[in-house]
Amino acid sequence: MNIKQLVDYNSVFGSHETNFSNISWDNLNEIRSKIDEGSEKLTEKVTKEQRDFTAEESNALKQASEFLTALRDEKDRRLANGSQSPIKDTPARSIDFGINRIFPQSDDARDTMNAGAGVGRTYRQLFHNGDTKKTLDKGDFRSFREYCEVIHGGRHDDRLKRTVHIEQTGSLGGSAIPEAFAEKIWTPALEESLVLPRAFVIPIPYGSSYYMPVIKNFSHVGGIYGVVPVWTAEAATGSPQSLTFGSIELSIYKCLLYFQASNELISDGINIEQQLTNAMRQAIAWTCDSEFLTGSGVARPSGILNAASKVTVGRDTAGDVKYADIAAMFARLYPGCVANSVWIVSVSALPRLTQMADAANNLIWQPNAVGASPGTIFGRPVLLTEKTPALGSEGDVILVDLSQYCIGMRSSISLDKSNGPGFLEDVMSYRAGVRLNAMPMWESAITPANGSDDLSWCVVLD
Repeated sequence: MNIKQLVDYNSVFGSHETNFSNISWDNLNEIRSKIDEGSEKLTEKVTKEQRDFTAEESNALKQASEFLTALRDEKDRRLANGSQSPIKDTPARSIDFGINRIFPQSDDARDTMNAGAGVGRTYRQLFHNGDTKKTLDKGDFRSFREYCEVIHGGRHDDRLKRTVHIEQTGSLGGSAIPEAFAEKIWTPALEESLVLPRAFVIPIPYGSSYYMPVIKNFSHVGGIYGVVPVWTAEAATGSPQSLTFGSIELSIYKCLLYFQASNELISDGINIEQQLTNAMRQAIAWTCDSEFLTGSGVARPSGILNAASKVTVGRDTAGDVKYADIAAMFARLYPGCVANSVWIVSVSALPRLTQMADAANNLIWQPNAVGASPGTIFGRPVLLTEKTPALGSEGDVILVDLSQYCIGMRSSISLDKSNGPGFLEDVMSYRAGVRLNAMPMWESAITPANGSDDLSWCVVLD
């Protein structure tokens, strides 16, 4: 099987082969849609039949990925040239996607985000368009407990789907947890995370990357999107305007989680299903939040505190948090981000917040001790965490619109076990794996129309 069998090759590509330089913009989008559709149908077919990809199927998907890469390169060439039309006598160029972290201003992009901060997500909302009636695959296992017992037993079982294909568990190894059981792990993790429920999350059903063209919009002096309105008299000649295009691409990375359980726990009847579920759920939520907040971006997510587009506000007094600091931070938040913004506060900084006072030394922020804690500041929710720097360090208080933070993730979770590391202690080691990546969508802060201090989706106390 090859790319010609994966899609209706002649009707999709005609005589163009892999040279997309002369194809119209609309046809480029149509080709990409057809390849995506063919790849998705093949993946669904293999999943439904509960088997591994054949060598021919793997080859077809590999070719499809190569075609999509060439297609994306051609689109990027045109966007960089300021036109969607084919470019004559212009050599292809490579794109450094790592610096193109820009703000998607389109309504379509915003529609995919949560309407407001704090709105939770479920597994089905992300990967099945909210379909609560769809029956998810159990891999012929009666329950997650049975699946865990098979994994723990280490015996051969045809129901365990092992594959080395990159579109499935790939380099994660192990067995792909059936989707019906993965839902029980992902949904609580989504609920417990600070960032995941509020971010711009892109489900990646297959493949290892996500691509989206966007318009750059980082200076509002004279107008937005690079378009400066021109007032003209009747029948007068207008001035041409140019949009600046860029792109977002996320290549997902693997994250492996290791945990252990003694064989006594298993043999004494303690629920292995609950042990593994809790361990994976809590580890995924904790690890993801930590990386989304502080990740370096080197073979892992690029965290909020490392965003080039954040703005920092110097604090009034070292090692303290005062009302003047909070007010200055709020003034640097882009107005369009206020509705979805939240305060992320280090637990060590909370006592200083509760002691903020006005000029007459009156306390000005006292959360209701019998109500929901810790309340709001300037009407925006306060979220406490241990994963940001301690009081007095940059990032102990953050004001951020998390809907401007992009997360790409696969739905699958792999699980494997080994008694090698803990053989002498009679301890079983488990390894779970997930694949995701994340980065800010703004390339830089915005210069406001009045030319004053830059505004951003993320404001950090320095």
